[in-house]
Amino acid sequence: EYIDAVFPKLKELYVYNNNVFSGVPTDVPGRTWTFSELNLVDIGGNTIESWSTIAQSFGHLPNLRSLLVENNKIQSIDIQSMMDKGQFPSLEHLNVGGNCISNWESIQRLSCLRSLTELRFSRNPLCGDDTLRDRIQVIGRIKSLKWVNGSDISHAERRDSELAFLRRLDSFVPTKTNLDSLLETRIRYLENQYHVERNSSGRVGGPTSLG
Repeated sequence: EYIDAVFPKLKELYVYNNNVFSGVPTDVPGRTWTFSELNLVDIGGNTIESWSTIAQSFGHLPNLRSLLVENNKIQSIDIQSMMDKGQFPSLEHLNVGGNCISNWESIQRLSCLRSLTELRFSRNPLCGDDTLRDRIQVIGRIKSLKWVNGSDISHAERRDSELAFLRRLDSFVPTKTNLDSLLETRIRYLENQYHVERNSSGRVGGPTSLG
């Protein structure tokens, strides 16, 4: 029952396709779940609906580098409010493919994960028929990534994608009022990086010149 006590040096945990609808219980009286050496968790193929379930169960793991939660029923991701708790400090690889995520704000929130270098997010409602457009969205939003959906990001592709993200910002971010603070910070960074200014109204817009 207490896997972390029986296997104190456990490094990988696979519970794929086990009809799990909640994560590891963290409030068992007299027990503190540590899994201090766990670096990979695969809890895909279940019926988990809430990202907070994942965060409460595994966000505290100090050495967790790979988190696979594909093929669940997660509808959105909320990380920003959890960062003050120091959650997912070492997470590098995240697979959220095949869930029910329908908004790009959820992907933007992943920029809080400073160690994140690889993301798989295909087969979510937010994904369209234009895979290149989706790839530009992700690269433009998250600075730390080196791989997206199994393909590496070259230096040239990052530059081109970030410029394209700015150029097509009006279509990527239709509503410019009350921008998510993470997105606002990211846009400002890219504008400074490529010497792009906002338009005369002061609203976030595409670059006036990308020459």
